Amino acid sequence: MVAKQNDLLDRRDAPTFGGLEQKQWGHPSVVMIAKPDGRMARYLYGLEFLPQDLKLGLLEASEGRSISTVEQIILFCYHYDPQGGKYVLVARRVMQVGGGAVAVVLFGFLGLFWGRELRKKKKTQATNPIERASDVPSDVTV
Repeated sequence: MVAKQNDLLDRRDAPTFGGLEQKQWGHPSVVMIAKPDGRMARYLYGLEFLPQDLKLGLLEASEGRSISTVEQIILFCYHYDPQGGKYVLVARRVMQVGGGAVAVVLFGFLGLFWGRELRKKKKTQATNPIERASDVPSDVTV
């Protein structure tokens, strides 16, 4: 940041807590999180910064570089709320992730059960050819 001497002298009368005698200036506290290329990714305002908010801000700033799948899912489920100044859980995204997980588990079990049935059926057909003939309907001649 670059400023001229006169600009700095004009700012010394800016609003303060306690005045110039006590040298206490009032300004908002903020944590600025930068991306790897130097651009600002997120500003976190407030007096206290939750560790979870800092972690999510850093994950967001990393733009997917070297974060685990679980951290990517967590980042997908949270959204930064500028009015509240912190990350909040988005119910719709949580439901999307939960629905996807349920679908993966359901199709995994169905695939497992169908695979077992096919193996069992192939095994019985290979060992007992008489059963294959009994599977043919009685009105069909062989």
